[in-house]
Amino acid sequence: MASWPGNVAVAVSRGENTEVLLAENGDVLSRLVALHWVAYTPASTLGGHVGAIREGVRILSCPQCRP
Repeated sequence: MASWPGNVAVAVSRGENTEVLLAENGDVLSRLVALHWVAYTPASTLGGHVGAIREGVRILSCPQCRP
């Protein structure tokens, strides 16, 4: 029986539509979560944190932009 070659990182959303995201490591999973879930969250539900969240997503999606 073959097995997965190494470790994987997993994120599961639990809500109306359960989704599972798989990535090769935690860094990739962080970017995937930011780009997939956070980017599609309506800004009106994030309160006064929209600017900080957008900046975080920008930094995650652009490794050269990290401080």
